[in-house]
Amino acid sequence: MTWRQTIILRRKYERLHKAKIFRALQEQLKDVLNEINPGVLDVLPSKINTIVNNNSIKKAFNNLYTDVGYDFYKSFSRKKEDIERSLWDLTFERIVEQETGMRITLITDYSKEILMSIAKDVLKQGQAQGLGVLEMERLMRESLTTEFTRMSRMRSLRIVQTEVMSASNFATL
Repeated sequence: MTWRQTIILRRKYERLHKAKIFRALQEQLKDVLNEINPGVLDVLPSKINTIVNNNSIKKAFNNLYTDVGYDFYKSFSRKKEDIERSLWDLTFERIVEQETGMRITLITDYSKEILMSIAKDVLKQGQAQGLGVLEMERLMRESLTTEFTRMSRMRSLRIVQTEVMSASNFATL
């Protein structure tokens, strides 16, 4: 495989998996939005740590690494014995879990930071404006959705570029 073909194949997988990573980040937002009610607005920033988990990111990573990894393995196999796709998926999934665990945790922790920052800003803004509980809840939902979604678009692109590169490099070893 030539350098140009490698770049083209990586770009293909970036386009394919960018939406999946974005949806995984949005799933983290959805978990927080489901917990918002007038009774928890004051403590929401501190609850975000327990609400947000890494399950959706982990699933997206496994999907990305098995797809990209297998394709690059097949493209670069140099008289290696070919292994079946199902065996590849099982083997690579275990490797992915070991290799990407820290990155998945960092991505989830950064999501928590962003969500906590937005929630704290909304609480300060709402209190400064003297908003009622229902108005504050509406503002919280709108702000979290707008700001986190905007940030997630760029984050998903950076994440997918990094991980496609890592998966393709790892699979060719």
